[in-house]
Amino acid sequence: MEIFEKIKKIINENFTIEGKLTEETNITEGLGLDSFDFVTLVTTLEEEFNIEIAEEEMYQIKTLEDAVQIIQKKL
Repeated sequence: MEIFEKIKKIINENFTIEGKLTEETNITEGLGLDSFDFVTLVTTLEEEFNIEIAEEEMYQIKTLEDAVQIIQKKL
């Protein structure tokens, strides 16, 4: 399964999201996640992909594509 599809699956399993998820979807505005939800998402991504996302990288994640890029670099 490609990284983006895996991220979509994680989001759909853990959060109630309205609308279609695309690479350009803004994580906080487009998904309606608050800061706690965002940290939960990042932690879940770390566990799912068996990676560690540094705090400074975490704050670079604005869209789902940003998350894909960071994960790809770590795999």
